Amino acid sequence: MDAIWAAIVGSVVGGAIGIGGIFVGAIISQRTNRRAAEVRVRVNITAVSTEISENFRKAEVYLAEGYASPAYRLSEIYFSTSLPMLLADNGLTMEESKFLLDFYDHVQQFNFSLDRLSRVAEQSVGDAGTNKQIAKLLKSEATRARQKASHFIWQKGTDKGKIADQYDRLPADSRIRQEVSKSFALIELDITGRGDVTVLFPASEEDTSL
Repeated sequence: MDAIWAAIVGSVVGGAIGIGGIFVGAIISQRTNRRAAEVRVRVNITAVSTEISENFRKAEVYLAEGYASPAYRLSEIYFSTSLPMLLADNGLTMEESKFLLDFYDHVQQFNFSLDRLSRVAEQSVGDAGTNKQIAKLLKSEATRARQKASHFIWQKGTDKGKIADQYDRLPADSRIRQEVSKSFALIELDITGRGDVTVLFPASEEDTSL
């Protein structure tokens, strides 16, 4: 009888230990997954924010240089790789998600304008009438590209660009805003050497140099 009770007790204790082990293992796994998600969110926010600040800078450079179709384009690399992971990890607020979608929508529109400028410029031929039409198209596309670029910047004496204004509306505790601000500080120090990297004076609309 004692042996039977001992076996029963042993089975119960063993089962309890097994269940407890599974429970503890699940807790540890959950915490590990949570930490991994937090690391992914932090890394991806840093990546996207760096790209955002760089695109703000490129928009300023585009308007300041006066070249209608430069060799560079605004970057979408981290947006395409990091945004899906941020959404999967629930790493963005509603305001941040909307800002990112609007920001990169304008990035794509701007890049489309530059690509179209390049294609139009390649159509130049010897016929004077055709070249006059091409010049008109170039002017139109250059104007559109500058309009798209102006959405990314803050201009003295004018209303803010649409995207710049949306960025300003992000809450102060937004991780996107905090990281972009850090990147702006690095850009001011290491790249432009100027005190205000977010002030633009657009080139003349008549200038469609390539």
